[in-house]
Amino acid sequence: MKLTRKRRNALLSGAFAIIFIMLALTPLLPEAEIGTRLMLNAVGIDTINGQVIVTAQTLSGTSSETVHGEGLRVGDALEDIAERYGREAELGHCGLLVFGYEVTADDAEFALMGLLGDAIVNAGCSVACASGSAEEFINAAVGLTSATGDGIADYAGFADTSTAVSVPSALEVLQHLKSRSATAVLPVFELTGNKGESGEGSSQNSGTDSTGVQQSGGSNKTEIVPPRRAKVLGREDFEPDEQAVAGWMWISERAEGGLTETRADLEGEEYIIQGSVTEKKRGVKVRAENGRVKAEIKLEVKLKFIDRYIIIERAEGENRLRYLAEDLEKAFERTFTDQLKAAAEECARSDILGIGTLLYRNDPSAYAAWGSDMSKVDFVFDVKVTVF
Repeated sequence: MKLTRKRRNALLSGAFAIIFIMLALTPLLPEAEIGTRLMLNAVGIDTINGQVIVTAQTLSGTSSETVHGEGLRVGDALEDIAERYGREAELGHCGLLVFGYEVTADDAEFALMGLLGDAIVNAGCSVACASGSAEEFINAAVGLTSATGDGIADYAGFADTSTAVSVPSALEVLQHLKSRSATAVLPVFELTGNKGESGEGSSQNSGTDSTGVQQSGGSNKTEIVPPRRAKVLGREDFEPDEQAVAGWMWISERAEGGLTETRADLEGEEYIIQGSVTEKKRGVKVRAENGRVKAEIKLEVKLKFIDRYIIIERAEGENRLRYLAEDLEKAFERTFTDQLKAAAEECARSDILGIGTLLYRNDPSAYAAWGSDMSKVDFVFDVKVTVF
């Protein structure tokens, strides 16, 4: 029987539908193959005396363990893990890479080139720095899963959207290190411990605020302190002060908002006023000018007061409220400007604002003439704050 075109198309559509259903029901890794893999959720990387030490968190159901390996390169350390534990390390679902605090720009670039170049880890994997060794961080933080039921990588995702310092991806860090500015900034994750009686919770929280994740149970409790610090990897590796970190965050594309505070003089009395940034527009324009480089940094912020009652108590009428709001806008503008200036000053050590990269993109010949001399950069700041 000769098939009509309509019936032939219907049969082909049905065949494709069956194939798609079979593919959808097929696991990414066959069950037998999963049994031969170590699924790594978070990976810590230390470099000591020319050796790379890898400490990783494994997740299997509700249990969480740590595994260790070492070698000349990250790939060698992962092979060492496979030999020690009899299973291949699988980083396809790895959500966090943590470098030890002693990491250098060269160490990070070398490690990320190996991991991304060989497609060992996802390009969107978060990258952070530990306040001590990555091994200590992973070993201590792995116990947090007993309280949250998640891995350490899940906390990094929370920190990226809910705390003061954004958490970059592996691809972003490598791009920044390979750029003309050759500088990347990593958030610093700290651990702190509380001591309490075994089996009892502690009402004290030694973190900076209540967003830390805490390990429950036992006599010692570990918390991840919400990141407020950052490590610069570049021409010089260093940790900038809090003001410079805040300035870098406001000009960063990833950071969308956050809490801030300012000191304001309201009718002869000084107050510390807190605000929440609800909307931010930022921009950096760079151009060559009279043998120097001019960098214009623009920041527009919409901010909501947290301590609104302070303003309301002092406002007896609409006009007075408007004047108080204007005074507070000026106070916040000064605070943001001071933070941006602090970040700009750190560019003399390493180009954390990406001035060299922007100049090269706009004018390669001007970049060549400039010679990466940050003393020839003149910064101009344009900050506008609107409060409501």
